[in-house]
Amino acid sequence: DDGAVAVLLSFAGRVVGVRVDRIVSRRDVVIKPLGRSLRDVRGFAGAAELGDEGVTLVLDPAALLEDLLASGRECEEPGDAAR
Repeated sequence: DDGAVAVLLSFAGRVVGVRVDRIVSRRDVVIKPLGRSLRDVRGFAGAAELGDEGVTLVLDPAALLEDLLASGRECEEPGDAAR
């Protein structure tokens, strides 16, 4: 057991697990739109202020998964990542 975790995402009627090394924390945040220079970059939902810890970009998992599926690349089957 390497301590990895899967985050489950629901998209277009499918449920997909994304393997992550760890979950650092869970927070409720307000996602604010990105500025003009980053507005059209796919894969980001916006940015969020983390109090005194600064600002972080927030990923848009649906857009990332949509791009992966549209690319024709195959996703790893369960268990492939552990091999």
